[in-house]
Amino acid sequence: MKYVDPRPVELVTPRLVLRNFVMEDVARVAEIANDPRVADTVLSIAMPYEVSHAEEFWKKQDVWWREGKAFVFAIAKRGVEGSEGIVGFTGLHVRGADDSAELGYWLGHAYWNLGYATEAARAICEWGFATRGLHRIFAHHMANNPASGRVMEKLGMQHEGLLREHVKKGSEYRDVHVFGVLKRDWGLGIGH
Repeated sequence: MKYVDPRPVELVTPRLVLRNFVMEDVARVAEIANDPRVADTVLSIAMPYEVSHAEEFWKKQDVWWREGKAFVFAIAKRGVEGSEGIVGFTGLHVRGADDSAELGYWLGHAYWNLGYATEAARAICEWGFATRGLHRIFAHHMANNPASGRVMEKLGMQHEGLLREHVKKGSEYRDVHVFGVLKRDWGLGIGH
């Protein structure tokens, strides 16, 4: 098992701090994730989303960090201390030995359409390419969430395809759009 320090430096953007998700954040995470509008756009969020779900997420992400499998950051508003500042999450899930990772993010509904997802995703992609040495970052969104696709486009990701009825959310099969960006494209200013 590869050990990776589970306490990374914070990533700071003009309006946000991407920081460690700590146990004290669990109740806040359950509060903002327990929204049908959020759950409808994120495959991994159950409805209802309870404190026990947030606790399980907290335990998993700590193990992922230690094993180098995924790097998850709480997205918090700058200047707001503690859990109350959390508006969502972003992370990179590493895929094998090919130096690629899948970008994921979600925000509480009150924080949609404010540019937070783009700001946070840009910071974690920059970190992934510069610090983790990634070659490629990819992402997907369910077809019912075109706003997420716009975030990916703003990052300079290219639309790479449509996977028809690729995921099952509840009892419904949903189409998924796939996007990706290579480090060499990111380095040319695409995505900034």
